[in-house]
Parts: sequence; structure tokens; C-alpha cells
Amino acid sequence: MSIGGATYTEGGFDSSATAIAGANTVWKTFGPPTGDSTPRPFGKSAVDGFDFDYEATVNNMIPFGKELRRLMDLNSASTGKKWFLTAAPQCEFPDRANGAMLDGQVFFDIIFIQFYNNWCGVNNFNNPNAWNYPVWHNWAKTASLNKNVKLMIGVPGGPGAANAGSYVDAAGLAPIIQYGKGFDTFAGIMMWDASRVWQNAGFLSQVASNLGLPPSTTLKPVITTTRKPASTTTKPGSTPTGGTIPQWGQCGGEGWTGSGTCAAPYACVGGQWWKQCQ
Repeated sequence: MSIGGATYTEGGFDSSATAIAGANTVWKTFGPPTGDSTPRPFGKSAVDGFDFDYEATVNNMIPFGKELRRLMDLNSASTGKKWFLTAAPQCEFPDRANGAMLDGQVFFDIIFIQFYNNWCGVNNFNNPNAWNYPVWHNWAKTASLNKNVKLMIGVPGGPGAANAGSYVDAAGLAPIIQYGKGFDTFAGIMMWDASRVWQNAGFLSQVASNLGLPPSTTLKPVITTTRKPASTTTKPGSTPTGGTIPQWGQCGGEGWTGSGTCAAPYACVGGQWWKQCQ
């Protein structure tokens, strides 16, 4: 369950106490059933963990993260179930939104580093003054609370998934993956997002091959639900073409456009593009 995102504007919590209370509410809502009256959108099912994807200033996140971790570890000790706590910072170091939590304060299992939308992205892999995976590797070994934390290189899943110029095709990712294999912190590739990967024929299987996954491995993005917008006359459509998506400007973020009129027939509803006109 990813928490935050480019359009998150609530700013975290106003105190440590409300942050801890918030963590308990999240745990009761999406963790294992507790039998109380907390609404559970997934019923008796529970997620496997929580991912922090904050992209703006947030307050009191350290007590929030610590409490979630404490609740996970208590459950693991009694049930043996593995819970994951992850974060998705920008590649710039230190990350301006998640940095306080990453600074030896919260125990994370995996870090999904967004190597796109910034000067340190995969598109600048051949520039030693820009590519900074070694900086993150050093963080993992020296500053991370979990000295065995794993790092995943986050990449755009297709053209237009991130800022112009951020995308690197599967062939271009091959040497980056080979480079990553030289570090014991490297755990693989994260892609933003599944819808772009779905449209990018062959990309997923080629990257999987570059990672050394066996040919029999089945890799296919699956969309299990579709959010229905408030208007019953709208129908889901494809992402509009033309133009680029600025930093922080995925659907619903700063910089997105779409008035819902037939002159601009796409609008962002619930973080998803919807076609307004036939």
C-alpha cells in the first residue's frame, strides 16, 4: 500500500501523538484484521506492507514510520509473517521529503529510488557527475538503520511516463543493470507505472531478461479494478498524447491539464485519465 504521492497535500501530522494514532489507524485498516469496527476496504485480506512516496514536505513522519514498523514487527514475532516497509525517494540525495526518516530513524526493507525526473536519472548514467547510485549504496551501508536494506533502481515504464528525456529503453537499461549487479545493495528494477509498462510492448520482458530472470517467468501487469468517475457518462480512455509531463506532474499532479470539455477531452479523476467525450 503506497502512501503519499505527487498530489498529497496534507503535510503529514500536526504532532507525534497524531502520527502514532494515524499509524494505528492505517494498520487496523489495511493490516491483519483486529476485530474492531475500523472500516476495512479489503475485508479480511491484508496488504504485505507500506510504501512511503512523499514528494513534498511532511511533518512527524518519523513517529508514524516507527509505529508502523513496531506494529509489523510485533505481528511478525507472533505469526512469522514478513511485512515490508519501503520508501520511494527521488534520486537526489538527501531526499527532501523522506530524508529525515531515511537518516537512521526508521527501519526500511527496500528503497525504490526514482532515478527519473532529475539530473541524477538513468538517462544520465554515463555522466559520472550525475549518476549517484554509489551515494545511495554508501547511505545503505553507513546511515540506514537497516544495514541490509536493498535498493531498487526506479525507471520510467515507457515514453511519457516521466519528464521528457527521463525514459531509457530496455537496451539502454542493460548496462545499468549490469552495473547495479556489482553492488550487494542492488535488488532490481522498479517501474513507474504499470499502465505505461502495459503500453510499452516488450519492455518488461526485455528488462526481466537483462536481470537474468528465467525464460519461464511470467511477467504481466494486471489491472484488477477500474475506478468509476462520478459522472455516469464518462468512460475510461487512453492517456492523451502530445506534450510532456513535467516533474511532479503525473496525472493529477502539478502541471497536468484536462478540462473535461470536448476541446480537451481528457480529465484526471482519482489519479487516472478519463475520456470525457466520444
